[in-house]
Amino acid sequence: MKRIQRAAGAVVGSAVGDALGAPFEFGPQGAFSARFPAPGADGEMCGGGGWDPGEATDDTQMAVLVAESLLEQGGLDLPDIFARFQRWAAS
Repeated sequence: MKRIQRAAGAVVGSAVGDALGAPFEFGPQGAFSARFPAPGADGEMCGGGGWDPGEATDDTQMAVLVAESLLEQGGLDLPDIFARFQRWAAS
């Protein structure tokens, strides 16, 4: 497997985990267990906490910005990443 494929897999895997956990982010301990007492009860991705089902958070949005910068700049370019974060925050 090529390095770019592994990197893409890491970003996608992170985005999936982010979307699954988004409804429970910053919630009280046990919020997931209270909402889903039986493992795999309905099998549907849920929303909540201001997030639609499957919606990733700002964590994923910013990770994508870092990945785009790394690809476009050919390596770590902190001023470019900071500029991307600024544009993202202003939008």
